[in-house]
Amino acid sequence: MWDWVGGRTSILSAVGLLPATLLGVNISSLLNGAKIMDELTRRVKITENPAAVLAWMLHHAGGGRGQKAMVILPYKDRLIYLSPYLQQFGYGVLGEGKRS
Repeated sequence: MWDWVGGRTSILSAVGLLPATLLGVNISSLLNGAKIMDELTRRVKITENPAAVLAWMLHHAGGGRGQKAMVILPYKDRLIYLSPYLQQFGYGVLGEGKRS
């Protein structure tokens, strides 16, 4: 694997875009959405940065002590794998030692 290809979050690399294309994903829309989110999450003002707002809400909901405070409830059968994906994604971001 090339060193420019990350781990399980490499959806926007050649490793992720090829399978997405084969599955019929609209790559132009995907990349446009990624561009918009990249621009939004680079904003310095916290109230205009959705990633910073989410981080603040999770910190606040956890009492500022890192307590877990998020529940994901998929409302459609198509979303059955969303919860495990987000859980695994969180492990990748927080580090393996943060598992409960």
